[in-house]
Amino acid sequence: TQSTWGAMKPRVRTDRLIGLLVAEIGDRRCAAMRELSLLLLHNLAVLPGNEAGLVLISKQRGISSQLISYIEDGESTMILDERRLSKSDREQLEGFGPSEDMMVRAARCLQRIATVASWQVNQHRARLLCLITSSILQSRVLQGLASVIYELQES
Repeated sequence: TQSTWGAMKPRVRTDRLIGLLVAEIGDRRCAAMRELSLLLLHNLAVLPGNEAGLVLISKQRGISSQLISYIEDGESTMILDERRLSKSDREQLEGFGPSEDMMVRAARCLQRIATVASWQVNQHRARLLCLITSSILQSRVLQGLASVIYELQES
């Protein structure tokens, strides 16, 4: 059987792939696919000289919201871990929820999107400010979010 991807133009195919990756970031059922999608989008967004890919990513509906939700999920997981679990339980659940590295990647994607489409990220400024004031997120994540806010101020 012929694939539905076969007859499409390369740009349409790329746009559809990016749309599927964005949808996977929002799907909380499979953490592995969520992280893989974020990793691929991050690599496309920060690739030097790949402005066309960055523009395609920034045009995806809901990309900013999905990335911010990913970081918010990480924050929620950290809060639950801190409140409910003893130290030994935390060590057993290491790796549960979004990792610091993946949250940093989400923040870097947001920063790159803000450079080409600040309107896409600007509508979520209040959510970003709430995350920046979080006392539980690690400094690398907070630095990434602060750079997004800075990028929004510059545009």
